[in-house]
Amino acid sequence: MLYYLLFCAVVIGGGYGALHYWQRRIRTDLSIGAKEEFARIGRTDQALLEGLSEADFEVIYTETNMPRFPAYLLATVGTFLLGSPIILGLLAGLAYYAQQWGWIPQPNDMAAELYLGSGDASLLRKTTPETLSYIIEDMAGFYYFFGLLFFWIAVVYVLMRRYHKKSPGDLREEILRRR
Repeated sequence: MLYYLLFCAVVIGGGYGALHYWQRRIRTDLSIGAKEEFARIGRTDQALLEGLSEADFEVIYTETNMPRFPAYLLATVGTFLLGSPIILGLLAGLAYYAQQWGWIPQPNDMAAELYLGSGDASLLRKTTPETLSYIIEDMAGFYYFFGLLFFWIAVVYVLMRRYHKKSPGDLREEILRRR
């Protein structure tokens, strides 16, 4: 588990470092674009810039034009990496207690029932009850698969919902909203 946590720290830390470096480069380009856009809007629509300094305009311009998806992608990957072992542990604990409380049939009992009550099912008659019990035990992996899949879908749903909810409007809307 220690190696896994170190792996997570390297992946998330490296991703954050790359994201920070990339955002710094983008902000430099956006500050140049903000100055040009401020001059262009000042020539064409001075009423829009009333009471707004060039520094305030640069902040608004940067917020509306800064790509946000890479940061959300990093948050999604980090949540997957750190949350997946927790979810698998919770699923294992849930399976253990469900088996202790008798909510899950024992593989040996279920295999014997399938073997004896198979009727015309020739495939079940060709295998022994012990083999059937191993097959039934292996099918329990679907429980973990779908539990983890549900977790991943929930993470993507929550983060993308936040991404779209917090997305800024276009430049004109943001200027009017801030004034």
